[in-house]
Amino acid sequence: MIVTRPRLAQALLPHADLRNIRLFYALNAVDSAVFIAGNWFFYWQLFMSFGTMGIVDTIAFSFGLFMEIPTGALSDLIGKRWTVRAAMLANGLGFLIMGLAEGFWVLMLGFALFQTGIALYSGAAEALAYDSLKQHKLEHRWDKVVAANSTSSLLTLVVCSLIGIPMYAVSPNLPHVAWGVVFVFGFVLSLWLTEPDLGAEPTAFSLRAYFDQLMTGAHQLVKPGLLPFFPLIFALPGVFFLYSWGIVMPAVGIQFGLDADGQSIFVAAAYVCVAVAIRGLPAARRRWGDLAGLTGLAVLMVAALVGMALPLGAAGVGIMLMMHLGGATSRAWMSVVINERTPSEIRATTLSTMALLYKLPYVLAAIVAGIMIERGQVGIFTAVIGLMAAVLVALAWGLALRVRRATLVATPPQQT
Repeated sequence: MIVTRPRLAQALLPHADLRNIRLFYALNAVDSAVFIAGNWFFYWQLFMSFGTMGIVDTIAFSFGLFMEIPTGALSDLIGKRWTVRAAMLANGLGFLIMGLAEGFWVLMLGFALFQTGIALYSGAAEALAYDSLKQHKLEHRWDKVVAANSTSSLLTLVVCSLIGIPMYAVSPNLPHVAWGVVFVFGFVLSLWLTEPDLGAEPTAFSLRAYFDQLMTGAHQLVKPGLLPFFPLIFALPGVFFLYSWGIVMPAVGIQFGLDADGQSIFVAAAYVCVAVAIRGLPAARRRWGDLAGLTGLAVLMVAALVGMALPLGAAGVGIMLMMHLGGATSRAWMSVVINERTPSEIRATTLSTMALLYKLPYVLAAIVAGIMIERGQVGIFTAVIGLMAAVLVALAWGLALRVRRATLVATPPQQT
């Protein structure tokens, strides 16, 4: 049987015929062009120590988190396309400044711009893409778009992390500069985005409407439909962000014998596996359901985190791979859960709230992580985080049973 190109394209990138969805795939690829994977840690060591990195991350991520919910609400009120454009520009300038930095404070200026860009992008891009599908009555296909987007983004990450190896060999700052250039290209692409038309009049911007939007979007996460998943935001994407974004994963990699090139190669190999796994997300949801499926990923992550405390040597790379499979897949899965259970008018705010929540553990733990890594106790740190994640999963099941009982009580018995 011969598969025509249009059919093959639809299978690989569902609904790429819609301009906003096509741009959604492209902009997420830009966001995933991580030339700095595996080497940023060594570049930053030219400017600071482990302990200083922990302090810097705490301050910078606190700033980024402070921006998360406000930028989501702003996106819902002024338009998601404008927020995405601002994110691309802020990220581009941020990485160009970091790559050209000659001192600590210039590096921090670029990092602050990058944190602003993350906050602007986190809720707006997904909300714009979901609403674009909804405009065409295709929102039931969102999990397929998420799976395809995750795969294409992860493959981009794989390629760019490998390209980053010779870049770093030429000059340690070159990977940062390269990502900045790609983000500027993403800004140019974002100029073709259009605002989805769902038939509702946009709310006129005012301070009262802005704060009302904040409260409504945040409250959405604790409504019955999402309440059981609330602890899992911390236990899954939260714990994975804590592990993968800052200094913890590089320190674990060093413990298992990975240098800058080795860590870049590992990240590339790990995300090839993740890209394959995420393609099965729609089928996994149908087979196990959201709560049971996410719990399975949590078990994988907890086992990996505890395993990082063991003297495994080179075999520890397998433990790190388990962590990536569970964490990266859970992030895509949670996005589907939130989008399907959230009204369009507060979607960006709710997604930004989720982003704030799953990044919060890192802000609280970054200084502790830096101190423990300097003392050679990274394994103890990961094991404790793993046990805390297990407690949160148990809490999620308790809340699910509570919501189910409340629903049964509220539903009157059928007359026969």
